[in-house]
Amino acid sequence: MQLLSLCNKNNVAIIADEVFYDYSLEPFNENSRLAGEQSTLV
Repeated sequence: MQLLSLCNKNNVAIIADEVFYDYSLEPFNENSRLAGEQSTLV
């Protein structure tokens, strides 16, 4: 994910709220979730 790479490079944390985690990301093929991401997620 390009966002994670950019945040890692600049020492920036991502604070995300996955309140809609139970909902499908369709029909968007390139969507991804941040839930469980540990490289830059706080």
